[in-house]
Amino acid sequence: MNPRRLLFMMLMLFPLLARAGDSTQTFTLKQAIEYATQHNYAAQLALKNYEISRKQYMQYVSAGLPQINGSLNYNWNIQPQVFLLPDFTNPSSGNFLQLEATPPTTVTTNLTASMLVLDGSYIYGVQAAKTYKELSLNQQESELQKTKQNVTKAYYNVLFIDKNIEVLTLTVQNLEKLAFETEAYFKEGFREGLDVEQVVLNKDITVNTLNRLKIQRESALNMLKISMGFPVDSTLNTADTFESLNAGEPVAYMLDGSASFDPSQNIDIKVLDRLYKVNRQNYQVEFSKAFPSLSAFFQWSYGGFNPDKKRAVLFSNGSTYYRGGTLLGATLNVPIFSSWGRVSAQQKARLEADKVYIQKTEAEENMKMAFKNIKAEYVNNLSTLANDKRNLDLAQKIQETNRTKFREGLIGSFELINSENQYLNALNAYYTTLFNLLQNRLDYDKLTNKL
Repeated sequence: MNPRRLLFMMLMLFPLLARAGDSTQTFTLKQAIEYATQHNYAAQLALKNYEISRKQYMQYVSAGLPQINGSLNYNWNIQPQVFLLPDFTNPSSGNFLQLEATPPTTVTTNLTASMLVLDGSYIYGVQAAKTYKELSLNQQESELQKTKQNVTKAYYNVLFIDKNIEVLTLTVQNLEKLAFETEAYFKEGFREGLDVEQVVLNKDITVNTLNRLKIQRESALNMLKISMGFPVDSTLNTADTFESLNAGEPVAYMLDGSASFDPSQNIDIKVLDRLYKVNRQNYQVEFSKAFPSLSAFFQWSYGGFNPDKKRAVLFSNGSTYYRGGTLLGATLNVPIFSSWGRVSAQQKARLEADKVYIQKTEAEENMKMAFKNIKAEYVNNLSTLANDKRNLDLAQKIQETNRTKFREGLIGSFELINSENQYLNALNAYYTTLFNLLQNRLDYDKLTNKL
């Protein structure tokens, strides 16, 4: 091949290969949630469970509908069975005649139809199967909401760490500049060696904290990938920030004092309510097993044989065919005594329903308490945010003033380091409160089915 042509083909393919190998994706919070609803493993399993429950429902319903089965039996009697009969032509001889009981080859065709006519356990069982299908649908919705909540929490955590990394990176840059200036002043005799060591020590401590945060970010990002169902080996970037999410903006519906909370609208309560209904219907199924059941059946058969061992029955001359009979009947099953087995099954089903009812009542009370606590925490965090913002502005002003004074030799390194740490603490408190506000909003939306 011409070298120039080969080079041209390689240059054409290189951009395509580069794009194929690029597995980096950037997500906003909304996009991350949408991606997770399709790819999260728990959400996919919940969808499969719902589909399974639909098939189980159809399977249970079909058990009470007509059942038709057919069979074809072909027998080749290698050594036919023989009956011994007395010799009627000469009874006094004591001899017996040997008669073959079956032809050498036989074929039998059967067609059987059956149907459940009346069975209380089947009727209640169909109702329970339908409720179980609805329960699986509620469980799928619940798992989907948990997926959204987990993705949102993981996304918030990454943003929080990113903000801390941004602040510490800028702090390290300022401390490196300050350490360089302090060392220069020390060489000129305007600073003591202790000042240089103190600034360098503070810079090294901040660098170590920054490095730990970068490792924490990798762990937080991997947790986000797992929550989304995103490949861990691929690169994921976040597009949102605390500022774009309006973390500090008050949410009107969370500040509405007249808002009430109805636990029955929560998806987890709906799941428990369906589960209670399923157990009550299971009790009805067990109770109805003590009553008679009626089923009907129909059977038709057709057969044939051939007396010639060398000929098959089907499609052979000399074969004889006959009707085996037609049968129509009914079966009445009457339970009489089960050694208290049915009674125990009924009591067990009723206790299972009572247990779920207790769990549901407890969950409702916990949710009512959580609703009040979340609203109170949100209001408190809003007030704390305002104080944190004032403290941050003041700490930043003190920091800038002390840096100027330190360069002018008016204060020592201890006062400078104290103002630096004071600023970092104020900044961390501010962003922690923003993070808590986002968490409050998320927990409220999950509780009130707003996700």
